[in-house]
Amino acid sequence: MNLKPEKLSLATFPTPIHHCSNGVDIKLDSMSGCEMSGNKIRKLEFLLQDALNKKSTIILTTGGSGSNHCRATAVAAKRLGLKSLLLLRSTESESKKIDGNLFISTLVGAKIEFITRKEYQIRNELLAKRAKELEQEGEVPYIIPEGGSNALGSWGYSSCFEEILKQRENLQMYNKIIVPTGSVGTVAGLVVGVNLSGTKNCEIIGVPVCNNSEYFSKRLENVIQDFNQLYGTEVNTKCARFVDGYIGEGYSVPYQPAMEQIKILAQTEGIILDHCYTGKAWNALVSLIEKGELDPQSDKILFIHTGGIFSVFPYKDLYL
Repeated sequence: MNLKPEKLSLATFPTPIHHCSNGVDIKLDSMSGCEMSGNKIRKLEFLLQDALNKKSTIILTTGGSGSNHCRATAVAAKRLGLKSLLLLRSTESESKKIDGNLFISTLVGAKIEFITRKEYQIRNELLAKRAKELEQEGEVPYIIPEGGSNALGSWGYSSCFEEILKQRENLQMYNKIIVPTGSVGTVAGLVVGVNLSGTKNCEIIGVPVCNNSEYFSKRLENVIQDFNQLYGTEVNTKCARFVDGYIGEGYSVPYQPAMEQIKILAQTEGIILDHCYTGKAWNALVSLIEKGELDPQSDKILFIHTGGIFSVFPYKDLYL
């Protein structure tokens, strides 16, 4: 029985897999498109199809001021003839710096409302409140949670896992897949993919870029529980784990060890990572190899590049 909901086609798939000189493969979801590049578009293909099915007129979502997810949502909504409202966590100085993802979101006409870090703690309540206000104005709002990370959005990276299986059809399947995580949706989707495909001995390793492994383990369980209830499946999270110690001083704060690894990868493979997500996750991967916890000689390792190229430019001085 095919449980997968219908979806839009907004990106360029399959994305290629690059083999690095250190023995690690990188799946370049950074090449899923241009304005909509990165991992979020996989989730948005399902979420925005649902929005269209419900005759929505405006998409509401939330994230940081430099959010990849919010930028991809704003662009995709505009392509579909929908309006968008973004609640962005920001300081006063950040809100005045119209660059990177925030620039793209602004350029495509998204309505942007800045909220404080304290307000961000009740972001779901704020989204619900704004949705109700918009309904009173005659709109049909559709709320997408932070990162597009919910049961429906999980199909995005379940589909990605299917894509990986096809790309490895005549090769040994990866037993380690490493990905950055900020809202757990990408990890959740991969976990769904592992379970539904019946793949054995494939570990999904999430590298938190905020909070910690305990937080993400609980959040993953919640998303998977919702998925099972919605689709009548028996997906479990045994194949996933999270590794702590690679955030640095905080979310989106450049972390020197990661910045060094970003430069090395750029100059050896021509692949550009960002300081917020992929750079920290790649640094974790390199560290785990150095510690002997991962071995490219005996493990088949895949790193998923989740995008973030627009985040590089506002911090360009730190990359050189």
